[in-house]
Amino acid sequence: MPKIILNEDILKTMNPTKRKAFENFGAVGIDASITGGDKSSNAKAFFPLIKDFVRNKCNIFIFPEGRLAVRKDLDLHG
Repeated sequence: MPKIILNEDILKTMNPTKRKAFENFGAVGIDASITGGDKSSNAKAFFPLIKDFVRNKCNIFIFPEGRLAVRKDLDLHG
């Protein structure tokens, strides 16, 4: 089953029915705030994903939504 990592703000702003549908399709929200995020909450969300990934039980897809777009000083091409 695929797991889709996205900014939890997306899930929080959805109506409950739509949010439940996204979660049923594998959406997992994380705190992607530009000020550091909630590391403890993110770890709780990531550990089950990583365990399933290592056991070859899921694929992980990451969708950056552009939260860093407000930081024009970052060189994203490194």
